[in-house]
Amino acid sequence: MMILILMMLLIIFIQKFLLHFHKKQKLVPRLTEISFDFSEPLFINNWYPRFYYEPVKKWLRWAGPEKASFIYLPLAKNVNHEISFQVFYVMSIDILDSLSLFVNDKKIVLNRKKILNDQEEIICHEFNGFIDSSFIEFDSSYTELMFLKSFTMPLEIQ
Repeated sequence: MMILILMMLLIIFIQKFLLHFHKKQKLVPRLTEISFDFSEPLFINNWYPRFYYEPVKKWLRWAGPEKASFIYLPLAKNVNHEISFQVFYVMSIDILDSLSLFVNDKKIVLNRKKILNDQEEIICHEFNGFIDSSFIEFDSSYTELMFLKSFTMPLEIQ
């Protein structure tokens, strides 16, 4: 019970720190173009630990365990941004069908296409969208990208 309380306090502290950092940090350079994978350090919340997935030779993360997972990026203001990301494996197609992206609480329209290998098997699902410059806040160094699913499934990490 004591460990659970300490973990809850630690989570609350981390969330407050991230919120403070997110709102107060003003020296972060704003970028017009960002390309990253999960091998790099990122300002994120509610993602499982990263792992290297040999079949695609990439670092990946499972979203969750909560329904909303966040990435915070220093997007340039007064610039429209294109966004593209790939989903390599889902526990349920219903989760993939429910995936939405919000930028500072504004929903982004996403297009999805299947990427196939030579045997016509699905390798991944690629999503593309457009972030209007009006969605990027001027009083914060970081822009919040929220990946929202209708539900998640338990993931056992070894």
